[in-house]
Amino acid sequence: MSLKVLITEDDNISAKYLKDTLIQLGYDVVAIAKTAEESLELAQQISPDFVMMDINLPGKIDGIEATKRIRTLLNIPVIYLTNASDHLTLERALKTEPNGYVLKPFKKQELYTVIEMALYRDSLEKKLKANEQLMSLTLESIGDGLITTDEHGNITMLNKVAQNFIGCSINQILAKPINDFYIIKNEKDTNYINDFNTLINSINTNDNKDDFFLLSIDKSIIPINQTIAPIKDENNSIKGYIITFRDISVKKRAEEYLKRMNEELELRVAERTTELKSKNEELENEIEKRRIVEANLELALEKEKELSELKSRVVTTISHEFKTPLTSIHSSAEILEKYAQKEEISDKMKKHFTSIRYSAKTLSDMINDVLLIEKIDADKFDFNYERANLENFCAKLIEEFQVSVAKNHIVEFEHSNLPEESIIDQKLLRRILSNLLSNAVKYSDEGTNIKVKASYNNNMYEITVIDNGIGIPEEDQKHLFNLFHRGKNVVNFEGTGLGLSIIQKSVKLLGGTISLKSKIGKGTTFKVCFPKHTYEKN
Repeated sequence: MSLKVLITEDDNISAKYLKDTLIQLGYDVVAIAKTAEESLELAQQISPDFVMMDINLPGKIDGIEATKRIRTLLNIPVIYLTNASDHLTLERALKTEPNGYVLKPFKKQELYTVIEMALYRDSLEKKLKANEQLMSLTLESIGDGLITTDEHGNITMLNKVAQNFIGCSINQILAKPINDFYIIKNEKDTNYINDFNTLINSINTNDNKDDFFLLSIDKSIIPINQTIAPIKDENNSIKGYIITFRDISVKKRAEEYLKRMNEELELRVAERTTELKSKNEELENEIEKRRIVEANLELALEKEKELSELKSRVVTTISHEFKTPLTSIHSSAEILEKYAQKEEISDKMKKHFTSIRYSAKTLSDMINDVLLIEKIDADKFDFNYERANLENFCAKLIEEFQVSVAKNHIVEFEHSNLPEESIIDQKLLRRILSNLLSNAVKYSDEGTNIKVKASYNNNMYEITVIDNGIGIPEEDQKHLFNLFHRGKNVVNFEGTGLGLSIIQKSVKLLGGTISLKSKIGKGTTFKVCFPKHTYEKN
């Protein structure tokens, strides 16, 4: 469907020429406004996909003021088309953050290039804003206090939990040294840490085994447990740190209670040993109670430690995996904007354009994976069963894969006994098979064969993906479907440890099972089995 355009131009001849040009380029000109006021009214009524705006317009307001209001109220992309090129006009126009700027007279191809680049930039900006909101919501949802700094120790962000702990709002301490507000000391020391390097070293040298005490702004002392992780850029250079911490007052009270209980129990044991030997059986019961309490507390502390490590990995993964695509989108978008005025797209522009698409897809896929896991775990996944030919479905998917992701591999497809018609959720099955094929390609040498087998027997479908790749260590296989788990032999491959967990959850949604066989250096075979469904669409 053609994109809708609203033209704002007071000159009839210019407006007609612009309209004819836009129609030739494939756009749908839905209205022409002659004043800024009329443009605002039409924009609210018809909600165009973008607005072509002249700057010098009759009336109380000009095109620059109209653009400012359209961008603020309606969030619709606006492209200036004007013969005004003086410095003051350009400076005013740029303050409205337009999506493009074309000087009259214009060439058709130049106009098309500016429009398409402006629309693509607007799409990226909206996606970036949504991602930033998701990141902010994620960080605010974490139950621990979280502070980020630059490489010099100046605070760049802290969540609500951290603000409540420290007793200051983000506006009070942003860009200021962390040691002025995050005042801590090791439980073994008497003095508080007073510089950033000591803070970093104090955490790294004790492997987070020791607890710390935080001095809040109201002088209250809070026992905490903390972790720290570096923030690195795409060149693996440290650009800052993430510090997470939690109040362990409850844990400390439990430890003190256990200590007092042990002391009291030992006293009672000594007294009753000397005074009441006849109550030896009762004493043994008390000792057994102590052992049970100790075991339960140790188990609780171990679970708490595992949860802390998991949250730390989540924060580190989000910081690293989100930062690289976002940085690439920002920088590439700026470079593309500089080159957008040229009539022909250069190789450099193509290179950065490719970088934007790849980074945006990486970020989108990662977010989709996280949201899918959340939907499945919350039992909110919506099935979409429909009739399809499973042979054609698999063949088409494999063909698409062969010419894109697997163009340096040979993908073979075998099938047997497949019915003419099956009732399947194509989106869910595509996710399962695509992830298995992606892993097979990723962990196999170029030029090697990947085989896909599909069959149907006894009301059960069976799909097998076989590669000749690096294989999976035996000790990793039992943990392979756990969230964020990655084999010890894939540290040099990109990945988040979400893919196989998503596959397993997706297969379970189909009522099926997934199994694997693998040997190091010999390859891996994944087998997915799921039953025939009889769901009928209304």
